Amino acid sequence: MVPAKLVLEPSDIKPGESFLARGTGCIPGATVTLSAGGEHLGTTTADGGGSFSTRVTLHAATSSKVVVEARCGPTLRATLTVVVTSGVATPLTSLFLLLFFLCLVGFVLWRWTRGRAR
Repeated sequence: MVPAKLVLEPSDIKPGESFLARGTGCIPGATVTLSAGGEHLGTTTADGGGSFSTRVTLHAATSSKVVVEARCGPTLRATLTVVVTSGVATPLTSLFLLLFFLCLVGFVLWRWTRGRAR
């Protein structure tokens, strides 16, 4: 008998990206239902040896570590790391912030020099 195991490739993704779920140890010919954090990811069918392989997409993630489950007779589990990036670090936002602070410093210096000239 093949040991029950679920492997996720890659094991680190961004929300909305797909990953490959491969499993062994299912009941041969069983329907495999994949889910993560209450989100239904998809279904496939185990082959005659109890193995399956399918690509699925995780659309929503409430934490950085998500447990993916494959129900196919036994319940197989594996952890997926969801990498959430912040929009603050985009180059356009950084450029905007730099220009804003340069304008602010320029304005403060202009006001200060006008006050000294009087």
